[in-house]
Amino acid sequence: MSIAWSPDGRRIAVIDAADVVRVHDLHGGTVATVATFDRDTAWSLAWHPDSTRLAIGTERPEVLVVGGERVTYAVEATPIDLAWSPDGVLAVAGEEDVVEVLADPPVRLPHSGEAPCAVAWSPDGRRLATGTRNRIRIWDTMTWQLAVPALASPATVLAWRPDGAELASGNDDLRLQIWSPTTGNLLRSFPERAEIWSLQWFPDNRTVALFGFTGDPYRTWLRDTGSGDRHELPTLTDLSIINAAWSPDGSRVAVVDDDDRLQVRNRLR
Repeated sequence: MSIAWSPDGRRIAVIDAADVVRVHDLHGGTVATVATFDRDTAWSLAWHPDSTRLAIGTERPEVLVVGGERVTYAVEATPIDLAWSPDGVLAVAGEEDVVEVLADPPVRLPHSGEAPCAVAWSPDGRRLATGTRNRIRIWDTMTWQLAVPALASPATVLAWRPDGAELASGNDDLRLQIWSPTTGNLLRSFPERAEIWSLQWFPDNRTVALFGFTGDPYRTWLRDTGSGDRHELPTLTDLSIINAAWSPDGSRVAVVDDDDRLQVRNRLR
């Protein structure tokens, strides 16, 4: 199951337990089915920066883009993660050892036998971060060469700070790490009590929202990367959630519970 909030804050896309992709319009109150797949074949979601198009990664080596013209892109391997650049170029982290950038001409970024798990564009589009279970790479998108030497740390999720000054990484080793994309230095590391499955920076350039697995149950929480403080969310303690995504402004959280219901709640501490 996957969930993604559109950049304009108006829509939430969800892959449900039956592999139906639905888009919830929060302003109009409507729910639209945009794609249906065989069970366990739809894996990942990414909204285009204009919030009108949605990329869907499937178990097949292809990416479906819905919204307006419906387009299917053939890729080399099963898409594990998807990310749009600020100007609308799609990067695909494949299950094997390659990240594909669906530009004109297309770009292929080999990863030397490591399966990429995460891909994230910098806010200005000048860098592309990719993560595997062994290391993080930060690519210069003008030359497609490494901007800094590969960072010797696993990363299954990545997120850029809104001003582009820092890169956050997480994985299943219970640590949130903050990196300098300019030097490649590790700036801060925070022990967490869960495997980290998703990351999202808030516009304040300090707060990171995390979602992960604590053994039982799943949780979403906030980390202040300046003070190091961790904030639990009392509004979610009554739910058994299986996925979560935050609004772009950080004011609301959308969660899917174990009954496949989407709920949107205000952020309260």
